[in-house]
Amino acid sequence: MMTFMCILLILGLVHGDENVEFDASESTIFSASIDCPSRFKTTDKLQCKFHLKNNDQVDYSVLKWRTPLEQLTSDCLTVTCKGKKIQYDGIYMKRRMTPGPDQFLSIGAGQTVSSTFDVSDAYDMTKAGAYSIAADLYLEYAVGSVKGMNVPGKPGIQKKITHLSSPAVRFQVARRGSFKRTLGQRARSLEGEN
Repeated sequence: MMTFMCILLILGLVHGDENVEFDASESTIFSASIDCPSRFKTTDKLQCKFHLKNNDQVDYSVLKWRTPLEQLTSDCLTVTCKGKKIQYDGIYMKRRMTPGPDQFLSIGAGQTVSSTFDVSDAYDMTKAGAYSIAADLYLEYAVGSVKGMNVPGKPGIQKKITHLSSPAVRFQVARRGSFKRTLGQRARSLEGEN
């Protein structure tokens, strides 16, 4: 429960006076899954696909922030190698504004949206071995369309937040010569050079 309170506090700071509530129900409105090839080399781009399905009979708008729908700009996955959790080492997006309608993605009733992302951009995949990956995120959503939100004189959009996870997907990484560094490793290397 403490984690939920922290999430609400953080979102309250990010969204200011917006009307956002935590959906504590065992919601099955959305389901998530990840697809990855079964084998990679440490030099490869480790491209996987994130799928988000609207299981309801109502249209929703989901915020792309903090999800693989906007690449890996936040820690929204659980990645392990040989059973040990790998820490996020990507780049966090710094935001000082409330999200506009263009930051939401509409998902019709029964529809699925997908995005492709490179796991090695944010998680260190330089060791050969057995890996697993699963979605582990807090999804912010609103019923229907968010077009026209933030318009003076119009009532605010009621948004909810729910925790969403997916089944883990397993894959192998084989060592081959050099390796691909995470965005965090590359940024620290550039800082060191300057």
